[in-house]
Amino acid sequence: MKKILFAIIFACISYISADFLYPHVLKKIFSVSGTVRITEKYNKKPNAMLFIVLKNKGNIPVAIKKIINPSFPMKFSLNSDDLIMPDLLSKKLYLEAYLNNHGILGKSKTGDMLGKIENPIFINSKKNEIALNES
Repeated sequence: MKKILFAIIFACISYISADFLYPHVLKKIFSVSGTVRITEKYNKKPNAMLFIVLKNKGNIPVAIKKIINPSFPMKFSLNSDDLIMPDLLSKKLYLEAYLNNHGILGKSKTGDMLGKIENPIFINSKKNEIALNES
């Protein structure tokens, strides 16, 4: 009887601690990197801004990296410092990149470029390739 009681208590403690530790573990192992390329001829614009955005499955941005005046192909790396919504981080994320010269993310204008990876990536994936196209 004591063994069953200890097993139940141990299972409850393990479940509760895993629930609390899970977000912290995800933040520690979070590291996404890769390269952004442009598929079309790109006339470099002054004050161009490249935004690399990682979204969770609910389409909520959890990490953003802003690069001013990028040159292509552009290598990027995101880590826990780039998290804006760390509590919404999940194991699988969707990677997108936006290039514009007005600096406003989420508002598309003529000449802006967009690229994304359709399938989800893991929070510790490397060698991701994004191709930017005019939107």
